[in-house]
Amino acid sequence: MEVEGLRFYSFPTPEKLASMSIEDLRKCKLSLNKARYVKALSQEVLKGLSLYKLETLSTRELYDVLTSLKGIGKWTAELALLIAFKRWESLPSDDLGIRKAFAKIIFNKPIASAQEVATYAERWGMYKGPIAYYLLIYYEKFLRHQ
Repeated sequence: MEVEGLRFYSFPTPEKLASMSIEDLRKCKLSLNKARYVKALSQEVLKGLSLYKLETLSTRELYDVLTSLKGIGKWTAELALLIAFKRWESLPSDDLGIRKAFAKIIFNKPIASAQEVATYAERWGMYKGPIAYYLLIYYEKFLRHQ
C-alpha cells in the first residue's frame, strides 16, 4: 500500500511463511536458525496453535507454551509476555541491557546478575516489567556512555 508517497508492507500470513523456503526467509536477513524457527512457528499456527487462545492463558501457562516452541527460550518468552501479551509482571531479567541499567541505577556497580534483578524487581509486583523498561530507557539515554 502507498500513502502520501510512502510504501507500506503487510506482515506475511502464516500460510505464506510456512510455504517459503529457508533460503527465501534468509533473504529477509534471518540467520539460518531463526529462519527455521519462523517456518516452524508458522507451521504450528497452521496446525492449530491459536495466537488468540494464548491470550486467555495464565502468564505461567503462556510462558510454558511459548518455551515449548522450537526457538523460543526464556528471554524471548519473557520479552513476548511483556511486549506482545502485555503481561506487565513479566521481566526479562537475563537481558544484558536491563542488568546494566539495574547495576548502574540501583546497585551502583558495573553489572547485576539476573537473580539480583529479579529479586529486586519483585517489590514492584505486577508492574515490574514496565518499570524495568523505563529504567532501561533512562540508562540508554542518560547513563550508558558515562
